Amino acid sequence: MEVGMDIINVIAEIVEKNTAIQALSFYVYTPKENVIELPEGQSLTRLLRNDNPKETKGRIIQMRRKDVISASQILHIIDHLEPGTVLAIMSEVRVEKNRILHIPMMDLAQKEDREKLLADAIYFFKHKGYRGAILSSGRSFHFYGVSLIDQREWEEFMGYCGLSELCDGRYIAYQLINGYSSLRVSFCDLRPVLPKVEALIGSPL
Repeated sequence: MEVGMDIINVIAEIVEKNTAIQALSFYVYTPKENVIELPEGQSLTRLLRNDNPKETKGRIIQMRRKDVISASQILHIIDHLEPGTVLAIMSEVRVEKNRILHIPMMDLAQKEDREKLLADAIYFFKHKGYRGAILSSGRSFHFYGVSLIDQREWEEFMGYCGLSELCDGRYIAYQLINGYSSLRVSFCDLRPVLPKVEALIGSPL
């Protein structure tokens, strides 16, 4: 893993390093403006909108380990997305004996001082012992950990991220409701930046 690497190759490396992973899930959805981007006076219904597959009627796609490592199927799906839609990865992965583990994933908050946010996030994830990469997502940053965690550890991870005040609190609430995390891995007109690695945390990766 290296600075400048795009999200597709980051996911491929995480899967390749975690040999227990047998399958992952992705879904296609249409992103909407977040709370910061919405005009004042939006209804509570809009504020409670969640981008999970159940609420958006998103199409869930299961991918085998080899297809993710080669990135062929991911790229094929992205190339054939309808305008305005994006592909997102879900944190849940299937391992041996049909057990479910998680890839630690987090959406950082939007802040005016992006350099300070990045520096603080590097310190936080390093201090808590999470190895991985922080990717620039355009408006802010995404974090991906390289070590799989179980459900209880995932809930703890979400809790620590919330306490840090560096991460998007609404994002954390949505993911806890869903029971898994998700982050986009492609771009569209509303979200025009393909996430790429801005910083690496921990060694070796």
